[in-house]
Amino acid sequence: MMYRFLGGQDIPSALSGPLLVDELGLPRYWSTVWTTLFLSNLEHSTQTQKLRFIELLYSFADEMNGPGSLDDMLGNLDIVGLGQVLEAFFVSIRNRSLDFNSEQKWRTALNFVSGILGWRSKGEIFSNTKFRRIQQKLNYLETLYSQLRIAKPRQSNFIRSLPANVLEAQR
Repeated sequence: MMYRFLGGQDIPSALSGPLLVDELGLPRYWSTVWTTLFLSNLEHSTQTQKLRFIELLYSFADEMNGPGSLDDMLGNLDIVGLGQVLEAFFVSIRNRSLDFNSEQKWRTALNFVSGILGWRSKGEIFSNTKFRRIQQKLNYLETLYSQLRIAKPRQSNFIRSLPANVLEAQR
């Protein structure tokens, strides 16, 4: 994970905490905004866990569309591009070997994107038509992707008794 802990005497305590950075060490803009707006009341360990999942999304988007593409899409309110990244990210999580955090990774990524888009659409000055279009697309993304679930990994069956041929072999 590419993160740093922002803190020190010169940093206000409200701004100290984990911070995602890119390969150059520059902060990932929208993850920093999201952490400040939506995660500031959580413990640093919980923030770090959520940021680990968001870093997976950033890395995936970087591989898919180039470095910094996720921040660009969020900044430009590129609903179509974000939908493509989210869908591909879901499929990549689903196709990997399942772990107990798969669903949490997906939910965190979806909450991150929808949280930023929702906040951005309310914070910008748009014409009523453009605002309605953005809200409709955001509602579409949330409705479509909130229904996706990642199956929980099956627990292996434990052998409760030994087969007769194993017992015979022991004699």
